[in-house]
Amino acid sequence: MTMIATIQGAVAQGWQALGDLIQTVSYDHIDRGEPQPDGTIPETVTTRPTELALFSNTVSLPGFLLSKAAGTDIQIGDMQAITLPDKVFAVPKMGDRLTDQSGDTYNVIRVDGDKRVYFHLYLRR
Repeated sequence: MTMIATIQGAVAQGWQALGDLIQTVSYDHIDRGEPQPDGTIPETVTTRPTELALFSNTVSLPGFLLSKAAGTDIQIGDMQAITLPDKVFAVPKMGDRLTDQSGDTYNVIRVDGDKRVYFHLYLRR
């Protein structure tokens, strides 16, 4: 078994342990086009249900530094999310957004992780 396969297996077990933190959200993957002469920037938004574990910045997960949030100060209401490659329909990126089950909408301000194993999203309203 390769090292990446071992890591993927361990992360999959950890995913199951997140339990109640896992929810299905409405995820908007946003592709932006080239600026137009009138100053507008066209967007193509693809929305799909996506499973992730959503948690506030008051929850601490080992190895995740809150100070890394896009080089900015953490703000009240900022959230974080973890998801797996097989739970998303497109690679998450800064500028995407999601709406949780309560109807709160968050902008993705940073994405960390390894696309073979997991994605760690930093979120801001």
